[in-house]
Amino acid sequence: MNGSLCWLPSAIPIQKSGCLIRPKRCCIRCAGTAKMIIEIKGVNFVNKGAELMLRAALQQLNSWEEVGATAAIGLKGSSFKQRRQAGVAHLAWLDSRKLFFVGPLLNGVLGLLPPALRQRWGWVRLPEVEAILDASGFAYSDQFGPVYPELMRSYYRRAKQYGQKIVLLPQAFGPFTHTRMAEAMQEIVQLADLVYARDPLSYDHLVTLNGRQPHIKLAPDFTNLVQPIIPQGEAVWHRQPCIIPNERMLAKTAADVQANYIPFLIQIVEYLQAKGLRPFLLVHETQADLAVCQAITAGLAMAVPIVREPDALKIKGIIGQSLITVSSRYHGLISSLAQGVPVLATGWSHKYQMLLEDYNCPESLVSPLIATSDLAPLLDSMIEEPYRTQLITRLNNANEQLQWSTSAMWADVKTMLLSDK
Repeated sequence: MNGSLCWLPSAIPIQKSGCLIRPKRCCIRCAGTAKMIIEIKGVNFVNKGAELMLRAALQQLNSWEEVGATAAIGLKGSSFKQRRQAGVAHLAWLDSRKLFFVGPLLNGVLGLLPPALRQRWGWVRLPEVEAILDASGFAYSDQFGPVYPELMRSYYRRAKQYGQKIVLLPQAFGPFTHTRMAEAMQEIVQLADLVYARDPLSYDHLVTLNGRQPHIKLAPDFTNLVQPIIPQGEAVWHRQPCIIPNERMLAKTAADVQANYIPFLIQIVEYLQAKGLRPFLLVHETQADLAVCQAITAGLAMAVPIVREPDALKIKGIIGQSLITVSSRYHGLISSLAQGVPVLATGWSHKYQMLLEDYNCPESLVSPLIATSDLAPLLDSMIEEPYRTQLITRLNNANEQLQWSTSAMWADVKTMLLSDK
């Protein structure tokens, strides 16, 4: 973490009238500035979209001198080294139904240690957290089942006992047709101080479940403000087509779409190669997506490079240097659209259609079942003038408005965090 933190005194919860009361404590830098401990939940370093949301939140928190925030994330989906490199504290908690005992055990053990020693090792106990920013992206939906929402419901009940504020940052929600899912999500929304849907359909799902409430709001995906890093060295991606597969297209779609997905991407690569371009494959999720990339290259007569970059900010930088992006990864699309790079999108949920409508290019969403006679003109229009320039202008105009909306969302979040509510 940047700087040195001191904890005075240890935050030990006190039971009073059925509610956990957290005694006053201060967390200060050596310079004496009070620090607010904020957990960023739902992020990880495997999915680069999830990491990008972490980076986006950190960039905001680091710019808020009035808040003076120190960020912490849980143990799931990240290593100690990754958390240290990102500049976040280790939160003594593991979101797991099977290993439910790990979090309470860790908090108990760490409570026996001197605060200065915990600080030196970069640990934060659960009662020391003052606010939670939930950046789950797309986890509260029938498509993923009720286990995670039920886990978060229990977690947020505990958070409210500690007096912690809860913000569900812009993400996709719903549908909530299953009973367990609906019950868990309804309570989560009631427990939260602010809830942001990132598209109108997600907002409608929340309103159908909870009714219209002032703390349920609409805001775009918040990674559109993230400043990218352009990697140094040989740039195989510069002004070349970027192809970003997604293994969920082989698991969350209909059987005919699954069967045609890899041949569809092979067809695109071969068409672009025939036009004299040098497309490359970009791994946006470090585990399953690599296998999809390898399946694509196995079906090609002319090899293409597979780019594997561990830093989400550099991945955004690569995408921004590309000619076009063909992506089935949501945040691959966001990183492209927010930098004025034309996209061809395929998707497996409503969030893709909603995103492209935000950027005024709904025609860019296609099915892997699309006919070649329809696919070729779409690709040509993104590469050739004059339509390419017109499209980029349209994307930039939309992004300017979306970035303003994101800034307004963060301003509301900061105001709420600083309030006495």
